Amino acid sequence: MASKKNPKCAEYRVDAAVPSDAADLAMTDIAAFAPWFGDGPPTDSEIEKATQSYRANLKRGAYVAVVRDSGGRAVGLIEAGGSKGSSWAIGTVAVHPDHRGRNLGGMLLAEAEREARKRGLSVITLSTMNRYRGMVLTAFKAGFDVYNASYDGSRGDYRLLMVKDLRLKGV
Repeated sequence: MASKKNPKCAEYRVDAAVPSDAADLAMTDIAAFAPWFGDGPPTDSEIEKATQSYRANLKRGAYVAVVRDSGGRAVGLIEAGGSKGSSWAIGTVAVHPDHRGRNLGGMLLAEAEREARKRGLSVITLSTMNRYRGMVLTAFKAGFDVYNASYDGSRGDYRLLMVKDLRLKGV
């Protein structure tokens, strides 16, 4: 799927992740969050642990959509699940730093919304932190609103709970 709104997205497509994507997903996740949590390059055991976690989640049927570059490599991902009644929680949205600025996060949120609608869900939630400004702005553009903000004194951040009500028209 290429974006018609952003020509930079033409070289990317979104589809379902498969267990063989686990290593790319792990590396994308690690690279995406390294500026905030990394104390240097990840160790082989950290990479292997993340790879095994993604592989296990995919084998058990977890919802993970992936953005692939023109070579087919996974460079972005979104995980969602934990549906309670009619709501669905997005757990992770990650885009490799080398591929940011192309609305790939927006493409992933749109794909998760399509999947939620297909499943008959009416609310999507997303928890993020104010330090992830790109994600916050992308979520706003995708129609999410801040439902709650709480101060996390350990990091000096605000944790934002963002919500999109799929029952609203034009959203």
